[in-house]
Amino acid sequence: MKRKPVSATYIKTFTQCLQKFYFKYHTDKQPVMRGEALPFGIAMHEALEKMYRRLKDTGRLPTTDDYNYVYSVFLDSGLKNNLSNQDLYNEGRQILKTRLDSYSLSEKILDLELKFGFSDQENSLQVSTPGGTPLIGAMDKTLELDKDTLVILDYKTSRTALTDQEANSDEQLSLYELVGHIVYPQYKNIIVVLDYLRLSPVITSRTAEQREWFSTFVDHLYAQVDALREEDIKPRLNEYCGWCDYRHHCKAYKKVITDADLLVKPLELYSEDEFVEEWDRFNNSRKIADGYKRELSDHASNILHDSGKKEIVGKESTLYRVQNSRVTYSTHTILKTIPLEDCASILTVNKAGLDNYLANHPEYSKDIEQTAKASFAVSFFKQKKTKK
Repeated sequence: MKRKPVSATYIKTFTQCLQKFYFKYHTDKQPVMRGEALPFGIAMHEALEKMYRRLKDTGRLPTTDDYNYVYSVFLDSGLKNNLSNQDLYNEGRQILKTRLDSYSLSEKILDLELKFGFSDQENSLQVSTPGGTPLIGAMDKTLELDKDTLVILDYKTSRTALTDQEANSDEQLSLYELVGHIVYPQYKNIIVVLDYLRLSPVITSRTAEQREWFSTFVDHLYAQVDALREEDIKPRLNEYCGWCDYRHHCKAYKKVITDADLLVKPLELYSEDEFVEEWDRFNNSRKIADGYKRELSDHASNILHDSGKKEIVGKESTLYRVQNSRVTYSTHTILKTIPLEDCASILTVNKAGLDNYLANHPEYSKDIEQTAKASFAVSFFKQKKTKK
């Protein structure tokens, strides 16, 4: 089977499902895209690239013209890519404003949207592993931290972040780190960062041994693609099927969702009454599953506690405990340190705490209540009894 330059998506698709890999890279089948995450991500990436490039070239802090220019790039890209959710337009503007507000002249940017492996683009670098496997991708932002250290950032618009352990083995970060050492050999150290626009960044690095092993892995994958034949292509049902953009081309997926024994059929075939009934059935099943998951979690905790181990090792996978961290700062220290006029843009008010305070200090209520603004989160569905 004809091989193509290897990207992080190329690697993930090959390892997840050969049929998806075949559909994506060796046929003209079109993916069925869902939601507005993709056009939002495209618009944010384009706006950030143009923003940093413009400010890097001018060598000054942002002006009103710069803010308006960046907003215009974001709007034009969003409209061009059929982004229709107004909440996302508002959120994008706020994210870009925060980035512009915090722009620092001390940041030494080396490259923006550095492309490699694109044979049809003039400015694209041609990069291969030491074993000769061609690589392809684009690094959103590279900058020099000091004379020995390079930082590679990849923008992410996701609402959930990888854990540190997941980032330590992530294919995309490993690929960028490898390319960074090839393109910028003058730097001894490379830090790779998932720059989450909605969350805190996730920072990781690789050892020389990890880099060499990943490069060997990529070479072996490339060799397997070369040996792959169409008769080897088979679907692999797994936890990613429900999010696969090619699922509607997959016979195995269609068989699953139309199997009468599973009591599941395509949603568009339900009547309204059947749809509400299916909603109830799923919610009840979910409650049962959630309860069972709590039992499993409790039992796993008991196993680790009694054995003194950190992992429960199975034949195919290993279960381990992770804990998300949340960073907080002292409000009193911030108020003492940062000018008061700047605090309004970075501090938020705890509504419950403020309500309790005003209950004991009603003399402040009128002035504060006049500043109240209502905002709405993503809508969700509730149920009530149908009137007969």
